Amino acid sequence: DSYADLSGDIAVNGDLGPKLLNAILQRNSVEVRRLLVSGADPNASYQGWTALMLAAYTGEKEITRMLIVRKATFETKLANYWTAYLIARKVNNVDVMEILAKAGANVRTAGLEQRTLPALQ
Repeated sequence: DSYADLSGDIAVNGDLGPKLLNAILQRNSVEVRRLLVSGADPNASYQGWTALMLAAYTGEKEITRMLIVRKATFETKLANYWTAYLIARKVNNVDVMEILAKAGANVRTAGLEQRTLPALQ
């Protein structure tokens, strides 16, 4: 897949954030792409969960790739610990873990097994 429509300068429209997060939770990659092209913030968040964290949690490889192209931040932490990579690791989404690692995400997992992932409400 080509991501030319997602690269370059796209003005951010903060009002699209909630729609983006809902589209990710619905695993609707077509709508996610449309929203990102329209300016949805790739770092939009809800209750500390960023778009990239939601993609990692749901195991959506294509959405993860689109967010990376749009420069989503890897190292944002949920509850002072959980990054998108650690969330993917905790829920065993290996393909997403590999995508994030190849893109440069921090892959340290110290203390992972003793922690409980916060509930997504």
